[in-house]
Amino acid sequence: MAENVTPKQQICITALMTGGTIEQAANTANVSPRTVYRWMHDDEIFKVALEAARNELVRGALGRLSALLGEGADELQKLLKSSRTTPAQRIKVVNAIFTNHARLHETTLLSARLDRIEEMLNDPEATN
Repeated sequence: MAENVTPKQQICITALMTGGTIEQAANTANVSPRTVYRWMHDDEIFKVALEAARNELVRGALGRLSALLGEGADELQKLLKSSRTTPAQRIKVVNAIFTNHARLHETTLLSARLDRIEEMLNDPEATN
């Protein structure tokens, strides 16, 4: 994580990232909850470190979910092809496939557009 946070702040961040409440994180770091709230609102170094920890947690979770996509698609395909799947279940499977495919496609397009906007903001001469 960030080298600039204090050891107590690092303990607090770790506690928050493992699902602890602010009160639990404060207790673990041996500070008051008020101190944690102050760090979260007023301490830029702490806020940056906490945000970095959150981003890392999300990246890790996304990586794990991405690894399961193929297996999930295989299971949906098995359900569609199974003679034991009822018509109502098939409709739910097809709906899940189309809905999630549309969401993934939209997210991919939005991500590409956002990348382009950020590139343009960082380099105003990049117009193509």
